[in-house]
Amino acid sequence: ISALLGIFGVAAALNGFLYRPIPALLRVAMAVGGLGMMIPGTATDIAGFVLVVGIVLYQRFSARRAAMV
Repeated sequence: ISALLGIFGVAAALNGFLYRPIPALLRVAMAVGGLGMMIPGTATDIAGFVLVVGIVLYQRFSARRAAMV
């Protein structure tokens, strides 16, 4: 399951768009988080999950905020 979420993170980083365009720094962080979830180990899975989910939530809330304006 963590590898599937990692592939999602890497794919979103390569695509450059989630709910809105992803800035370059967040794309790098998303790719690192996705790759971290694909490396075996609990610590890398947790760190990668926190990065990917944090960026997804940030994108979602910033897109929602931009739609309200």
